[in-house]
Amino acid sequence: MAGRRLTVLIALGDAGRAERLSASLAAGEEFAPVAVGGVSGVDVAIVDNPALQLAVPLVLLSARPVAAVNGSAGRVFAVLPLNAEDGLIAAAARLAAAGYHAVRDEEALETS
Repeated sequence: MAGRRLTVLIALGDAGRAERLSASLAAGEEFAPVAVGGVSGVDVAIVDNPALQLAVPLVLLSARPVAAVNGSAGRVFAVLPLNAEDGLIAAAARLAAAGYHAVRDEEALETS
């Protein structure tokens, strides 16, 4: 996605983590993070609550496996651990915005 920054909504229950992640993503040229109030024109959302009603691909930070995320499977494009590094979150956000689903190998094997 060279030349166009992805607009990413960061909606985490931990405000400090959300601010740090936003600053980390904004430091590069690929992402334009927005606060929860600014949902128009968002390409992808990074959340820790899959119940949020957002009509964009979600990158979910969760301690639960992807199979345990009920009712959001079509919107959740990646599930990462709560303590995932910012670089991994950024990579998952890029993939989700491009329409790809990112799951660990053992999760993919369980669903096939």
